This record gives sequence, C-alpha cells and structure tokens, in this order.
Amino acid sequence: MNSHQPNGPAFDTTQFNTASAQQLDYNIRTFNTLFNKLRRDPSKNLDASLLKEVPFGERKYVQLRLEAYNVTNRVTFNAPNLSPTATTFGLITGQANTERRVQMAARVVW
Repeated sequence: MNSHQPNGPAFDTTQFNTASAQQLDYNIRTFNTLFNKLRRDPSKNLDASLLKEVPFGERKYVQLRLEAYNVTNRVTFNAPNLSPTATTFGLITGQANTERRVQMAARVVW
C-alpha cells in the first residue's frame, strides 16, 4: 500500500469498524488540535524572487520584480479522511499546497 498517492486508501481500512450505529458516543481527543496535520506529509515548496532596480534620477528608481511560488510544482497531498463513517474513509481526496504561481510587478520609488 502506497500512502503517497491519491488513487487508493492510505491505510488498511478493513481493520476499522465503519458501521455508524456502532460508533462511540464520545471520542475523547487527548492532544491539542495544534497537531492536526501530523498524518500529512510536510509541504516542501521552493519559492524564488528576482529583483532589479533601474535608477532614473537622483533618488528615484523603478523596481522590477518576478516572484514564483512552488517553483518545482511539487504536489503535497492532504491527510487521509479519518472519519470511519464517511464514504471516503482512508482516502486522500485533495492537494494540501497550491500549484506553481508566478507574478510580476513594478514599483516606482521617488
């Protein structure tokens, strides 16, 4: 079983009781919700920017910028669905990071 692909279950879902009538009334979470992304792979994005300042006066210049986010276009998948009564239980159904984005800008300073 490959947990790094969205085409199948991320773990063996046959080992869990998925009948909604047999679920516990109260599920006690024993750790802070700050750790809710522990089951997901870390995001590894490479961001880059290029800047060029073109002077056109004593203290005036135009700054040209090119910024790129997730330059390598690396995919990071979401954590699998952990609700045992859901139809998508154990499945990875989305992407956690954004696709490659590029933006250009010009800034005039005087």
